[in-house]
Amino acid sequence: MKIDIKNNDVLYVEINGWNYYIDDSTNEQIIDKWKEIQCTHCDSRLTLHHMDWSAIICSYCEKEIQA
Repeated sequence: MKIDIKNNDVLYVEINGWNYYIDDSTNEQIIDKWKEIQCTHCDSRLTLHHMDWSAIICSYCEKEIQA
């Protein structure tokens, strides 16, 4: 686990390859999560914001990859 506190209102947490962003600097309670993966076909880095898909297609080489 890695925790990066930017200030009293913003932090990033990395757990098991997932990145979490928590921000209350504007009193909106923003929370986001994403995962960065490497395409095994063309070596491009991809950012996935949700893992609800049955297949992930690389936007660079257009081949299916396993996350």
